[in-house]
Amino acid sequence: MGESTTVNCNLAYGDLPVTFSWMLNGNPVGDIDGINVGAFGRKTSFLSIDSLTEAHAGNYTCVASNVAGLSSFTAELLVTSIKNVLGILTLYRKLYYSI
Repeated sequence: MGESTTVNCNLAYGDLPVTFSWMLNGNPVGDIDGINVGAFGRKTSFLSIDSLTEAHAGNYTCVASNVAGLSSFTAELLVTSIKNVLGILTLYRKLYYSI
């Protein structure tokens, strides 16, 4: 937690203009603190989070739409603390060495 991340959504082909929108668990990200959305050119949108918290975890969907239709892709963001990761590694070591 507290780290940053950026995700890109690229339109490989399709007619311009294209509109991008981002969702977190089916809800627009516009009202969620710490999430910023922007563009690189006309066919790439990005979503960035400067300081990850557990509230940012979930399924992110990028939707690209134009006059011909829409396309979307969803990916899950897991947010965990280094403390939890170290705890999992310690548990793994105990299981590994006890076999």
